Amino acid sequence: MQSIFQAVEDWHINGDPYVREAASIGLLEDLQNTNVVGDNVPAKVLRYLGPESMRWWRKVLDFWEHGTAIRDD
Repeated sequence: MQSIFQAVEDWHINGDPYVREAASIGLLEDLQNTNVVGDNVPAKVLRYLGPESMRWWRKVLDFWEHGTAIRDD
């Protein structure tokens, strides 16, 4: 699992805009969606996220919980 999420971290840091968006809006968003992955998966994923992936995880969560726009800032 650690190797997989290291690749995700690399996508967030070194990917072009399309790759970064796919990592955040495609992968991380799906991993937060308990209707897709089940109730206990999001909590299990957190320990594998690198700092940049965690930043995007929070942005996606803020979007769904508060309607905050997801921006790269």
